[in-house]
Amino acid sequence: LLLRFGKTCSFWGAWGNRTDGGELYSGRNLDWAAQTGISRYKTVSVYHIGDTIPHASIAFAGVTGAITGMSAAGITVHEAGDDNKLVTLEGFAWSLRLRALMETATDLASAKQFWETTNNTMGLNHGVGSATDPGFLALETRAGYTAYFEANDPREADANVNGTHYGFPMEEAIWRTNHPYDPTFITTMVGEPKTHGDSETRYMLLHDTFKLYEDTNAAISADQAVNLTAVVGDKGGEDVPSFV
Repeated sequence: LLLRFGKTCSFWGAWGNRTDGGELYSGRNLDWAAQTGISRYKTVSVYHIGDTIPHASIAFAGVTGAITGMSAAGITVHEAGDDNKLVTLEGFAWSLRLRALMETATDLASAKQFWETTNNTMGLNHGVGSATDPGFLALETRAGYTAYFEANDPREADANVNGTHYGFPMEEAIWRTNHPYDPTFITTMVGEPKTHGDSETRYMLLHDTFKLYEDTNAAISADQAVNLTAVVGDKGGEDVPSFV
């Protein structure tokens, strides 16, 4: 099933001087293989549960958790696979955890606090954004460990393979595909860091699109947000021309 559906997820967040009005914009591309049939069962489920914060989960029929979503408090959640050798069943299943986060968090500080009181189960990249205090965090997770990334993080900037850099963070923007940047996470990642491949290409596509908007003084609004989310959609290859 995993081979059939693939694993090519990407997400991003931008705010401040990069966006129209300084507001948070974020997006997530769940890029499973075409013609599996699952696209017929896309759902947007809106939850109003007691005194919790109303929230919308974007997923598929039968998925009670959130693959991505947003809450009435302006919290957005995102996920991309990032396999790690350290896994456990003694934690909060990630899609349900994202829903629980949207039920309770009102800003980035409370989102981080919630995350630290619950347990990771497996290797994943997560994104959490807040419209209340415009900003975005990337979380690289494995069993027992979470690395939090803010914009322009030096760990990302320093990431290299034999002197060739593959991390290019920026101010007021964060994005992730399917590979890590935290040195501790990397010690137990599945596979080895590399500078070329599908995940690295998608990472650079997002970087280059942010840079284009920056160089042309284009504030990110709805149209640019759609483009950022769509440009990383798999179109049959691993190099940049195959995507654009």
